[in-house]
Order: sequence, then C-alpha cells, then structure tokens
Amino acid sequence: MISKAIQKNIRISPRKAGLVCDLIRMKKIDAAIAQLENLNQRSANITLKLLKSAIANATNNFRMNAANLYILSIVANEGPTLKRVLPRAKGSANTIRKRSTHLEIILSDDEHDRLLQQESFKKHNKYNLLIHGKLNENSRSNLRMTRKQQLLKEQENKKKQQDRSFVGDSSEAAIYTKEEFNDVVIKDDKKTKKQTSKTSAKTTTKKAVTVKKTKKEEK
Repeated sequence: MISKAIQKNIRISPRKAGLVCDLIRMKKIDAAIAQLENLNQRSANITLKLLKSAIANATNNFRMNAANLYILSIVANEGPTLKRVLPRAKGSANTIRKRSTHLEIILSDDEHDRLLQQESFKKHNKYNLLIHGKLNENSRSNLRMTRKQQLLKEQENKKKQQDRSFVGDSSEAAIYTKEEFNDVVIKDDKKTKKQTSKTSAKTTTKKAVTVKKTKKEEK
C-alpha cells in the first residue's frame, strides 16, 4: 500500500532540496529520520516535517505498520519563481529569481515495489555513467539501440573487416573496400590494354615505313 504527503510553494530552490532528497530515497524510515536530523541544511528540516506527516498519514489513515515503511519516492519539483529587480550602475538592473519547490513524499510497505524501484535506479545510474564517459564507448552507443540493431551493426562491421583484410597493410587497402578495389583494378587493366594496343599499332606502322624505305633504297 502507498501513502503520500505533499507540501507546495516552499521558499527554497529545487536544486538544494533535491540534494537532500537524493540522500534518503529508497531508505527505511528510521535511517532517513536519523540522517535528516544530523544534516545542517535548511531543506533537511522541511523534509523531516513532511516525512513525519507522511508517516502519520500511513499509520492513521491506512493502518500501515510503521516498522515496514520505506520511502518509495521523494521528489522536489520546481514551483513558481518570483522575479525581483536589483538596481545597478548607469541605470541598469539585474533580475533576482526567488525560486520555490513542491515537495512530494510517497511511502510504501511492499518489498516487491522496492526491489523494482532499485532495479530502475540501477539502470538510470548506468545511463548517466555512459553519458559522462565513465564506461566503454561501444556500450554507450549500444545503449540507445535495440538488440536487432546491435546485431545488424555487428554484421556490417564484420563485413567491413573482411573486405579490408584481403589487401594487406597498403595505403589503398585503407581507402577502398573489396568491391571498390576490384573496380579500380579492372579500370586500370582496361587503360593499360588500350595504351599497349596504341603503342603496338604505332610500332607496326613505323616498321612498315622503314621496310618500304629500305626496299626503295635497294632498287
């Protein structure tokens, strides 16, 4: 079962409140209360009051056992921001943003929900590590692809490796694939054949001319 408590329009920034929320998320109530009491932050006292009201809602309204309760989710959403003006030099002004948050705590006593939530948080943390470059670069690209897309990409990489491996370590092998290399070789062969045929024709004509000259001289 689930119990909820919400407090809106708290005059504190959601970033500062979120830092405290991350410390006590998915923890048992006793550990969360002990941690909030020892924190020296303004948002810690506010979350502690809201947590106690959520425990009271769970025990009084839904007859839940306080010993089994844990924090299923705690969220610091952004509320409305008040915009004020600070006068500066030469008639200019700076804007001051006074932010506010909507705090929400959900308590639960079901252990199965807790395990599912922990698995989802592990996946989320892995995604963050991949984005910040703390894990392998190949796994970073594979995270956004389905299994079918991964297999197709592996097959393409294998084909490219096979096409490039047949030529050796020359500079042309790094430029051309197998099919492109064959096309280039065939074109070169055609060019060489044309050139050889032209040169052979020229040589035959030169020989014929020289033979005619020698016959005339003999006569």
